[in-house]
Amino acid sequence: MTNAKKTGNPDLNRRDALKRLGLAVGAAYMTPTLLSLSNAHASSGGSGGSGGSGGSGGSGSSGSSGASKPSEASKPSEASKPSEASKPSEASKPSEASEPSDDEQAAAATGRRSLMKKLFGGG
Repeated sequence: MTNAKKTGNPDLNRRDALKRLGLAVGAAYMTPTLLSLSNAHASSGGSGGSGGSGGSGGSGSSGSSGASKPSEASKPSEASKPSEASKPSEASKPSEASEPSDDEQAAAATGRRSLMKKLFGGG
């Protein structure tokens, strides 16, 4: 138990302060989600009784003026010209052989010994 709790000191200790800070940040992060309206309702311009809460919303008493006609489709743009073909790259050269590792050499020696035993018998 901490000194602040034993003595009844109202000062917060570090752990309690971090708990409260975490709860406050979590609440602030979740509040818009918990209190938000659906996108369709929040962005409608002239819903009857919504008031002027939205940025583009009309006043609540004006009512809806109806949907406007859709704009005409724009003409398609011209097709672009094909780009030039790239030049072929040079063929790669073969890599150099590397020396076998100690493990590979040991495995090969063991295999040779085993083969010699099978061929010529030996113990």
